[in-house]
Amino acid sequence: MILLRRLLYSGSSLESSLYSTRLSSHSSRAGAVAEAADGADRGGLQTLTSRLDSKADMTTFSLIRHGETDWNLRNLVQGSTDIPLNQTGLRQAAEAVDRIKALDADIDWSGVVSSTLSRARVTARIIAEGLELPLMDPIADLVERNFGSKEGSDVDEIHRLHPRWDFPEAEPNHLVFERAFNALENLRKQDESRSLIVVAHGGVFRDMLSRISGYRIGSIANTAVNMIEHVDGDWVVRMVNGEPFDASLFELLTEAH
Repeated sequence: MILLRRLLYSGSSLESSLYSTRLSSHSSRAGAVAEAADGADRGGLQTLTSRLDSKADMTTFSLIRHGETDWNLRNLVQGSTDIPLNQTGLRQAAEAVDRIKALDADIDWSGVVSSTLSRARVTARIIAEGLELPLMDPIADLVERNFGSKEGSDVDEIHRLHPRWDFPEAEPNHLVFERAFNALENLRKQDESRSLIVVAHGGVFRDMLSRISGYRIGSIANTAVNMIEHVDGDWVVRMVNGEPFDASLFELLTEAH
């Protein structure tokens, strides 16, 4: 099993406390980190086609952060507040269609799913229409972390006052990960050989990519393509912000003492 010990990391003005969490029932965390590093040195820079060949029981998820909102533009904490896409965000969602098409001709996408927040849902709808894919029911467990009354505040000011973003109103970060990761696990278990496009939020995806890879992942760009695969009992990060995952470019997560 992969057990991630209590870890601490920060990125994109957010710092998250990582708790002991079961990610897989078949291998160790050390093996997962080694595989991530190996993927950076060898497989991570190969074409995605070669990584996907002849793996009938592999699940592929493309993780797409929603398009830009006015609160993104103004550097305000969004969290669970339902802020719509602005015109730039709508354009970014349309542009994401071509980026997804360019990933790999051999990926047979089954559908598009999103969180229930409109900025993710509208992004997902635009992508689904552009790729002529079914838009699946939204999943509440994929929504961004709830920051309570701090939502709408300046990101830099909150980071100055609460560098670890652990003020009492904030939803515990490990619970955000657990609900979001369980949502993806449920999708995987429904069909272990399908590929889905999942549209949600930067904080959710940054934390998830960090935990799976064992490396500190920073900010996730609006509508950038990220990719994870589940094969042979393990989740593996293949792409971050539109680039093949290269462990040498990231800092290894360290234990918090």
